[in-house]
Amino acid sequence: MNLGFVGVGPWAQKLAAAFRECGAEVVAIDRKRADEYPPNCFASEKYVYQSWRGQIENPTIDAIIACAPPDVTTAVALECAKAGKRCVATKPLMWTEMPLRFSSYERLTTCLYVDLWRLYSPAWLAMKEELRGKKIDRIDVAFCGNGPFRSFNGALDYGPHALAFVFDLMGTTGAQFDGDPYCDTSQVDGGRTYIGGLRCADAFVTYRIGNGSGKPERSVRVRVGDVDYTWSEPDGCPEEFYRPGEPIMFCAKTHSLRRFCRAFMAGEPSRTLEYSICAQRLLERIIGAAK
Repeated sequence: MNLGFVGVGPWAQKLAAAFRECGAEVVAIDRKRADEYPPNCFASEKYVYQSWRGQIENPTIDAIIACAPPDVTTAVALECAKAGKRCVATKPLMWTEMPLRFSSYERLTTCLYVDLWRLYSPAWLAMKEELRGKKIDRIDVAFCGNGPFRSFNGALDYGPHALAFVFDLMGTTGAQFDGDPYCDTSQVDGGRTYIGGLRCADAFVTYRIGNGSGKPERSVRVRVGDVDYTWSEPDGCPEEFYRPGEPIMFCAKTHSLRRFCRAFMAGEPSRTLEYSICAQRLLERIIGAAK
């Protein structure tokens, strides 16, 4: 698979490395400063500088990986969908509804992924399998950290992962507010952590999301009766864990990312676009309600 990249920042570099490990090749890049030499992971005798619109029109490029700021990434994803060009869009993808011009949602599930790659974690998949058929009473999801501080609200950075876990586990994107969300700005100057509750199917969901937390945390704790099941990604650790009590199952985060890349390359159906749209809709309401 020949890939074009829009953006060459740190996350783009990790995606490029993962795709290359899976057998893909980066053949074109577009970046804000075209006169700068790209990072080593993009260095290739095959690559050229090409505008993202040119990449979409280029028949030798099989897919676009859009790792730009949200406005650019959203524009790239929209044009890829219109042209039938396969695309991975980094979050936040600023869609709250599926554009009406696209009648074939089934086609888009294989054509357009959003980079909710943690859903492909073997540890997460093992926990989902363990919970299959069990009545879930409560989910406590925390995706927050001390920064980074971007041009957009930090809840739009952390929140899509958090809500995607809930949707993926419950098998539905239907969620309603349970109480009013609020914003805690006391921990980190300039950061915001949003805290609140939701109802998803029959489960009560608490969330903590954003970039205003003094202690980074990425975890999903599920209560079934009097038993807790936990997926977590400890801060500074290269592995993810699943704890149904003991023993501990773990996997490398790089393995999860490669699974995501392989699924996209194979054209497997994915609900990441659906999860992203529904999460964006909820997150905009959370941010607005907590002001």
